Amino acid sequence: MTSIELEEKLKALGKKRLEVKTLKADQSAAVVKAESDFAEKLTAAQNEIEALEEELEAWGTAELNESKPTFRCPAGKISLTKGKPKVEFDKADEDDIIAQLKEVAPTLVYNKPQISKAAILAASKTADKGLITLAEMAGIKVVQETTVKVTA
Repeated sequence: MTSIELEEKLKALGKKRLEVKTLKADQSAAVVKAESDFAEKLTAAQNEIEALEEELEAWGTAELNESKPTFRCPAGKISLTKGKPKVEFDKADEDDIIAQLKEVAPTLVYNKPQISKAAILAASKTADKGLITLAEMAGIKVVQETTVKVTA
């Protein structure tokens, strides 16, 4: 392509990008208007849903148990459910807990070494050849892609 053809293509690209920006702005304005038109109705309906759910959950808490875990009717059901088990502990005590578990139940504690990508990238930025050479000997490469960016 000649430089004149390239310039024409870049001008066309700039015009199309401006057209897209304008269309997106118009679209955003239309979405904002549509959302505001329905916001009050949606809020009222959502509040009614929350109130009904709270009332039904309160009934379920008071009336359902292990021997009667579910109420069924043609409109739906209310049932007791068990959530996933989870492990909880005080994060402030985590180091002490880990130390105790390592002594009495080491299978409950991770001991997995990981490669520090952040340290390798930092060494490459500061040109620490010793660390980079050791990393390369271990099979690690620092790579950075190069791409072409067109602006108009």
